[in-house]
Amino acid sequence: MPKNYLQFHIYKDTKGKFRWRMKRSGRIVADSGEGYTTKRKLKDTLSNIEKSMVLGNVKFFDTSTKTTW
Repeated sequence: MPKNYLQFHIYKDTKGKFRWRMKRSGRIVADSGEGYTTKRKLKDTLSNIEKSMVLGNVKFFDTSTKTTW
């Protein structure tokens, strides 16, 4: 595996909802920001994120300069 690969960690929060954290080199670089009632819904979301990134269907927006790429 590459040295700086991304890992998705799934966990339950204190309210019993499922959440994810994306880590790289042991550090959290992103998180779900919301809880999911089922693990299936969470996994479907992660699958959609992965597909969008692979297909290049990702848009970045820089609010400081109001530019996109």
